[in-house]
Amino acid sequence: MNGFETLQILQSFTNTRDIPVIALSASAIPADIDKGIKASFRNYITKLLAVEDMLYAIKEIIDQNIDLEYKSA
Repeated sequence: MNGFETLQILQSFTNTRDIPVIALSASAIPADIDKGIKASFRNYITKLLAVEDMLYAIKEIIDQNIDLEYKSA
């Protein structure tokens, strides 16, 4: 199973559909990155993994979720 298939399965269940998913791939060509973003990966990070990039992607998701919770309160 590849990441796109996994994402599709996660999005098909109500209890996992809203979990943000970050793609981590060795494929770094722009067309693959664009395909990943269009498929609804929250972010697309290429290998060799730069820890700073992963931390930034996670922080971005957390910040967005905090904003959503604040606006709905």
